[in-house]
Amino acid sequence: MKRALLALALLAAPVLAQEPDEATKKAALLRAYRENGSVAWGSVDATVREIPITRVPKPSETPAPPAKPVKVAAVEKDVCARHHMRRKSIRHGRSWRCVR
Repeated sequence: MKRALLALALLAAPVLAQEPDEATKKAALLRAYRENGSVAWGSVDATVREIPITRVPKPSETPAPPAKPVKVAAVEKDVCARHHMRRKSIRHGRSWRCVR
């Protein structure tokens, strides 16, 4: 019976404890951060950083000139002409090949 009461008292002790206030939590986090050599463990980072404010450039008063059209190379349909050759018919016109 004594063991059961002792076990119940030990298990109930954390439930009865009050939660620390925000200042105590922040101080503990900062102390742990300093003791660990400025290495944040997990996803906790208690450092206060200033965010630099950058100036947004103003758009120019004159609009940008329109883009120039891109030239597309002409595609030759004849395979022989692409390779600087001519087409020669063989086998009485049933087939062909490229010759120089």
